[in-house]
Amino acid sequence: MTQSDFITSLCEKLPGVEISDKVVNHWESGRQAPAYLFLVGVVRSYGDWRYDWALDCLQALRPDLWGTESGQQENPSPCPLPAGEGQTKEEA
Repeated sequence: MTQSDFITSLCEKLPGVEISDKVVNHWESGRQAPAYLFLVGVVRSYGDWRYDWALDCLQALRPDLWGTESGQQENPSPCPLPAGEGQTKEEA
């Protein structure tokens, strides 16, 4: 999946949300994390790999709210991206 395909897939069910390549690059490099409310929107809108990706990010960003049952993060990465993919434009 290309970065463009990743962006298109994430925004598919999120009207009014725009994601840029630049923001996705920032997510990949760790310079910024996806917006919290954007991630919640993804979790609420999808039931596939996008849900899993957003939940992983939420667990990393707010383990107190989204942590695993044991209370420990499974993945210490701030927001793991699917292989070779980018993310969304910060706050639309």
